[in-house]
Amino acid sequence: MQAQRESDRAALKIAEAQLKAAREGKLLSPTRIRRVLTVSRLLAPILVPLVYRAAMAARGLIDQRRADRLGIPLAQIGRFSGHGARLSARVAGAEHSLRAVQDKKPRDGETQQFVAAVSDRLADLSAAITAAETMPAARRRATHSAIARQLDGIEADLMARLGLE
Repeated sequence: MQAQRESDRAALKIAEAQLKAAREGKLLSPTRIRRVLTVSRLLAPILVPLVYRAAMAARGLIDQRRADRLGIPLAQIGRFSGHGARLSARVAGAEHSLRAVQDKKPRDGETQQFVAAVSDRLADLSAAITAAETMPAARRRATHSAIARQLDGIEADLMARLGLE
């Protein structure tokens, strides 16, 4: 019984000490606020530029990784965004290859017909990519896979025209 009372007294003293410490060491005490403001005034001129540089370096790495995934130069990363960015980059690459085919045989009638047909098809695919951006996810994925199959065929035709079968 005596041991129980002594234990209760000790617990009461500990609780009172904790209450007193909590009252004196409030989170927003004037002393603590002054100390934090002083330290922040000293460290801000050093830390802000470092944090800014780190954020810009991280952003550069993210942009470079995204450009590598799309297979485009970093300078063109702003042109391709959204869910269909990869497909849009492929269409742009196919248009570039199509110009190479046209430059290779500019006077050939068959080549001109091919270029006209493929240009129209690429314009249609580009419009489909844009339209798919607002579709629900399942339908957008189905549309993107259909567009990817069309692009596979167009790219194969372009490689055949360039003699790279």
